Amino acid sequence: DTLKIYLDGVEDNSNTASSSIAWTNQDVVLWIGAQDTGSGATRFFSGGYMDEIRLSNVARYTADFTPSTTAFTADSNTKLLIHSNTTMGSTTFTDSATTGTTHSITANGAVKHVAPKIGTGMLALAGTVTDDYLSASSSEFGFGTGDFTVEYWSYYPSLYNYITNLSTTRSATGFNVGTNGAGEVVWYANGSRILVGAA
Repeated sequence: DTLKIYLDGVEDNSNTASSSIAWTNQDVVLWIGAQDTGSGATRFFSGGYMDEIRLSNVARYTADFTPSTTAFTADSNTKLLIHSNTTMGSTTFTDSATTGTTHSITANGAVKHVAPKIGTGMLALAGTVTDDYLSASSSEFGFGTGDFTVEYWSYYPSLYNYITNLSTTRSATGFNVGTNGAGEVVWYANGSRILVGAA
């Protein structure tokens, strides 16, 4: 199994696992902006902004590409799509995926919509010590042994030890992708770090 990280459309790093990785999770809860510790508690909160969050059950990019400057469109491989396009200050977030299950997205804490990078709004996450995150639950977030793509735009005004962007859980058979204090994108699977991008 080969995992690749692209930053601004350019392949930043890749790693091939020595054995097959089953991208599944017993909880099938996706956390956006925080990490589940496995006991329902959360940590590694994101103090920044995210937009155009999309999960797909296909490898959308196999070589360098030009990042989209417009909103993603849903297709049959889109399992979650959050545009964050709504009223300024709203705490309602909608899944715009058009096939499969439409997921209920729960906002916790002071997450809200602010002026956008793309479209009419983006997700704002408050910071390092508050329980501000989104969560959604679905078996569709367990990609099994097939191809998948996790993509989003993010900006963090400041970096610290570790910021979670998206995760299922760091234990069991989940994944966690975040940004470390050096600005590097880091991918964990099954509780182990398997790939680090460049700052």
